[in-house]
Amino acid sequence: MDIRKTNLGDWKNKEPDEEARERIGKGFINYLKKVIGKIPFTEDVVALYLLFRDPGYPLIKKGICVFALLYFITPIDIVPDIIPMVGFLDDAGVIAAAISLYAGDIEGYKKESNQWLQDNGFI
Repeated sequence: MDIRKTNLGDWKNKEPDEEARERIGKGFINYLKKVIGKIPFTEDVVALYLLFRDPGYPLIKKGICVFALLYFITPIDIVPDIIPMVGFLDDAGVIAAAISLYAGDIEGYKKESNQWLQDNGFI
């Protein structure tokens, strides 16, 4: 199935409700507080988060973004995050893959990520 050719109406009832968005948002921020400074791909993760939160970004294109963010914040990984130096390699791979899929759209969100990190007290 080519999702670019899917009717957006087909996805109407599949959009995360506000409660789900809030859960992902809180989980993301709480997890980012724990790992900030330990991961070199913070700006990329925040850029994906901003894309996910953007109400103007087409819902149908957010699927990979949601998967990547959930993989990042979920404690169950292929390589556990508590393993020094290699624990975040799988997370980095998933984030890098998602970033590459959003290559045409992600640059604007990357530019906003530093400001978001400052506004939320991370830097």
